Amino acid sequence: MGKKKILADILENLKLFNITKKYNKNNLLVFNYHRLYSSALYTEFNEGVYEYTDEIFKHHLQYITKHYDVISERDLLNISLDGRIPKRCAMITFDDGYIDNYTIAFPILKSLNLPAIFFIPTDAIENRVLGWWDIISYLVKKSKEKNIYINNKRIPS
Repeated sequence: MGKKKILADILENLKLFNITKKYNKNNLLVFNYHRLYSSALYTEFNEGVYEYTDEIFKHHLQYITKHYDVISERDLLNISLDGRIPKRCAMITFDDGYIDNYTIAFPILKSLNLPAIFFIPTDAIENRVLGWWDIISYLVKKSKEKNIYINNKRIPS
């Protein structure tokens, strides 16, 4: 069983996904990121898919640390053993393992002494392939068609 599956099972078993009761008891919020912007990392495959610049990301982290105790993966595993969630805690995660996670996010996280979990698709790295989501995005952006049809529904490109 992979780490992602174990972590998902722990979160589910602790009922941490139900944030509707966030004002009643202790809760964990997970702040998930994918891509950060850097003009140095620009390619035609990732045009327009960035979430935030390094400055905005740093502001997010400052807000998060002001309002929440940021916990690590180890902290989460310890919580799963004793069943008690600290008041107002949060985790920071990154999906898909883009290079900007390492070159932009990691130094900022390190400077603020914050833990984060990076979910890396190792198969894509080992086989040097793009994720299907990046390929689709690229093909749609480069299409000469004015519209794309999915299930007979017109979607402007």
